[in-house]
Amino acid sequence: MSRIYRYQVDLQGFLYLADAKIRTPATAYRDQKFLNFFLTHLKQRTPDSLATHGDPTFPYESRCGKELNLIVSQDSPIVFQHLLDEGSKDCKLGWAGSLTTKFYPDRIYCNHETGRLYHPMPETHRSVLAPWQKDGSGLGLLRSAMIQMHLADKLDEDSIVWKGVRYPLTFCK
Repeated sequence: MSRIYRYQVDLQGFLYLADAKIRTPATAYRDQKFLNFFLTHLKQRTPDSLATHGDPTFPYESRCGKELNLIVSQDSPIVFQHLLDEGSKDCKLGWAGSLTTKFYPDRIYCNHETGRLYHPMPETHRSVLAPWQKDGSGLGLLRSAMIQMHLADKLDEDSIVWKGVRYPLTFCK
């Protein structure tokens, strides 16, 4: 590897250089093409990668040519930021720059310790686990602003009502 960069993903899904002093949405990476490439190449670091490039505080990597991008996240490295096509039967969750995955209201998970809500990641990323995920569930975090805008009035302490149907939340951790 010729260059190693270190990044952080925050709870809202914003990507920053890890050593950035000021972290606001205005200073986060916003280029959709870059974010799509970066996050579609996201992988859990292997023991070989950890041994070769050290720094176990960065449990994820995204390779780009001769560059090794190391990533740490405050929770899941994949954060679903947008609920798209809410009125249609094929509602989707938006993540990265412009990537989407189908929204399944019957597959919402709640971490009982933090109260955070999660949704299964796309199949291609199910092996990328947040540090607390021990069961291989591959859950992406639902951004709190998205929950407040689209889901808060549909949630209670143990279920979500989506299009007139009540779905129980699955509790994890």
